[in-house]
Amino acid sequence: MQPQSNTFALALKLLKARDRFESEVRGTLTAASSPTSEIDEAIAALRRMGFLNDERLAARTAERLSAKLWSRERIRRHLEHLDAPTETVATLPSDADTARSLATKSGKHGPALARKLLSAGFDSEIVRQICESD
Repeated sequence: MQPQSNTFALALKLLKARDRFESEVRGTLTAASSPTSEIDEAIAALRRMGFLNDERLAARTAERLSAKLWSRERIRRHLEHLDAPTETVATLPSDADTARSLATKSGKHGPALARKLLSAGFDSEIVRQICESD
């Protein structure tokens, strides 16, 4: 891949503002009518250079969403939607712990708490346990 390639230059421009998943970069390059062979070469070069790393970005995304008190399942679905690896979800805190943190932080009780937990993607059994202990 030649550094002066338009495809490579566009890929670098995309990554200048923020990290992106390979699928995002590939989709934008495809939409820009870049030849498939140039897209593949650009993606391979960016991986070799360390500018494109789906596993690293997926781990950071999962940690950020976990800190926002999302359930593991909701995070997994979000990563799948982004065509990102989902293995990192297994390293996150348990849903029961995260749901308890969200319950405490929200200050809600009863049905309002149940709605809050369900909307955050927690399993109905965890919601029931948290609400019963409330």
